[in-house]
Amino acid sequence: MNTPTTAELLVKEAKSAERLEIMAMAEKAQTIEEFRKALEERHNASK
Repeated sequence: MNTPTTAELLVKEAKSAERLEIMAMAEKAQTIEEFRKALEERHNASK
């Protein structure tokens, strides 16, 4: 097994942070519509 590069570790951490952020958004939303709207806003902000 090869040791991961710094870039690979950064990508892994970024993906993990993104998953945690989305999970927090889901917990905060009271309805599926609120969650969908929050996801859409997050997506649009990243453009």
